[in-house]
Amino acid sequence: MGQTKRLYEIQGLHCANCALKIERELNQLSYVQSAVVNSVTSKAILEVDENTNREIIFDDVESISTRIEHGVRVKEIEKNNTSKKNVKVQGNIKSINSNSNDNKVKEEKVTYKDSHSDDH
Repeated sequence: MGQTKRLYEIQGLHCANCALKIERELNQLSYVQSAVVNSVTSKAILEVDENTNREIIFDDVESISTRIEHGVRVKEIEKNNTSKKNVKVQGNIKSINSNSNDNKVKEEKVTYKDSHSDDH
């Protein structure tokens, strides 16, 4: 059986203890491989059996969430339907180094080659 990830926003979830309770209950559902609920981001990430109906998953997430923390709203976050492509970039790129406090511009040489044509 294959697995797929589902992402939900639980709007109004601010309680870490409530997030933990929701997470525990979601992990007890038979079709859930793993569930993680984050009160800081108000997101729930579920890894579920790919054959499980999305409406059933949504209804369960909504039911559990609203029972544990009243007033929350659940919304499924759709995945972007973008394809992955390997590319090489060549040229000079200037970027700000976000790891330093001085925000110096850093120049790097990279190579670009679109390998999309190799996919056909």
